[in-house]
Amino acid sequence: MGALLESGLVGNIGLKHLKVIKEDTINKWNKLGFLEGLKGHLKENVAQLYENQASYLINEAASTSDTGAFETVVFPIVRRVFSKLLANDIVSVQAMNLPIGKLFFFVPQIQEANNGAHYSPYGAPGATTGQTPTTGYGAAGSKNLYDRFYEGSEPGLNPEGLYDYSKGQYSAITATVNTVVWSSGNLAVSGYSAGEYRKVLLAMSGFSSDGEGKLIGPDGHPIDNESFLSGLEINAVTSAGGAFSGVTIAGIGNPLLFRVVTQKYGKGIVQYGSESTLTFPNTGGGTYNDLSTPEGIIYLEVDLQRPATVGANSLDGYTGYTTSFSGASSGQFTATYRVYKNLEFEDKIGEVSFDLQSVTVSVTERKLRAQWSPEMAQDVAAFHNIDAEAELTALLSEQIAAEIDREILRDLRKGAAWNLRWDYNGWKRLGTNAIPYTQKDWNQTLITTINQVSAQIHKSTLRGGANWIVVSSEVSAIFDDLEYFHVSNASPDQDQYNMGIERVGTLAGRYQVYRDPYFPANQVLMGHKGTSLLDTGYIYAPYVPLQLTPTMYNPFNFTPIKGIMTRYAKKLVNNRFYGRITVDGVRTFDLQELR
Repeated sequence: MGALLESGLVGNIGLKHLKVIKEDTINKWNKLGFLEGLKGHLKENVAQLYENQASYLINEAASTSDTGAFETVVFPIVRRVFSKLLANDIVSVQAMNLPIGKLFFFVPQIQEANNGAHYSPYGAPGATTGQTPTTGYGAAGSKNLYDRFYEGSEPGLNPEGLYDYSKGQYSAITATVNTVVWSSGNLAVSGYSAGEYRKVLLAMSGFSSDGEGKLIGPDGHPIDNESFLSGLEINAVTSAGGAFSGVTIAGIGNPLLFRVVTQKYGKGIVQYGSESTLTFPNTGGGTYNDLSTPEGIIYLEVDLQRPATVGANSLDGYTGYTTSFSGASSGQFTATYRVYKNLEFEDKIGEVSFDLQSVTVSVTERKLRAQWSPEMAQDVAAFHNIDAEAELTALLSEQIAAEIDREILRDLRKGAAWNLRWDYNGWKRLGTNAIPYTQKDWNQTLITTINQVSAQIHKSTLRGGANWIVVSSEVSAIFDDLEYFHVSNASPDQDQYNMGIERVGTLAGRYQVYRDPYFPANQVLMGHKGTSLLDTGYIYAPYVPLQLTPTMYNPFNFTPIKGIMTRYAKKLVNNRFYGRITVDGVRTFDLQELR
């Protein structure tokens, strides 16, 4: 018990003891030379598999009269077969020492405002008019902290749900902004006439320049300049009427894209200490110099550009927003921003908890058997000095290992979270106004599709983009045509895996590419595997790598029979680590020709 408590760390009781056991297991098999050339997690896993195999053999020896017939065969097979599993390079391999176990993982959670005494800044603030601040909270269930990335106030633009949880409570302020135009060198409030507009100028008033380096909001509270801009949103008001009523940006929607005016070197956001007799909006409103004028007017430029339709006459591929409305109209746009409370004496702050979850996994099995004629065994031994039993045993083990690899690939392909399509003949289907392609040029667009899936894997896991790809022989031929594909220069034995799988090269310096001749012809599977055992979404856990039966003979025809079984567990714990691309139009041969 002393060894268990020696670590002195709460929650780590027994951790040191388990590490000692693992080190003893590795040292035991390393002294025998069985782990030579293996490194890292692969060395640990093979050592544990040897230990499981030895335990099985000891138990077998206690219940049978003879186990020596296959003791000399099984350990070399374990080393040769299971160190060549593709699973070692694309998923997490964790050898089990029991036939049933639990997989533990942490899920970071947030506490919502209505959850006991905990507080959260999330929820739907009450509707506000003018610039009167209110603070509101909505009822929502507890969610994964990282899922807040997709629930920011500006989807795809500003994922505040992930960044600002620790800033505490906030007041949401909504203000009406006016459209302005140039007039005699100044900016003045004005409507926009009918026409096409790519950019629209807005003026947001109600601020003061009395606080040095700070914006003074309409509620009298100073606002940090950067915090103000980071939380600022511009939306079009659908019911306002006018030239830009309800405008949205294709592919973005609301909020609208905007930028602030170029800031002068050495000056703050607000021109501090300046005075002016201009009264906005009845007069010009100041020059287009700073992010804010001395009168507390902030100028913004809204981007209304959108991709042009196919065949449109556009110099840069974009068009503006076209309106048929003419005349002055106010209230077409609103600005919303947040003012956070001072946390110095605040007890209502956001809270994060970590939920420890587990899933029970139990081993499953695969079984195969082989039989051969005694005459064949005698002949190959006489002519070639080959042990037919040993060769067939190795063949059985390689077949089972190959099926395990294909099972894992099938699980990943079926469960992949992200899916895109790419057409091999897509360049032939483009419109007449499209830039002409050749087949080689078009093939390069496959890299863009791969990078898009990789980026989504990175975005959803926060671990990294894809770093391996598995393709069929048919798609591999397309990869050979890609400019950034480099064929592997390693020795063939280093790139060869079980039953035909091989590493063929790298793509764009970031993806290891593997070719499986039995992979679906039109599929590309890609995923991420990190340096840690936890930086993956799939776990393969072998238990007993090989369980061989003694050689038995059919009493009617003297045919020897040998069986083999393996036991393992597997679990897809997070499918966000994997993506799939369907390649349309890929050329294939008639599979009946392989008979």
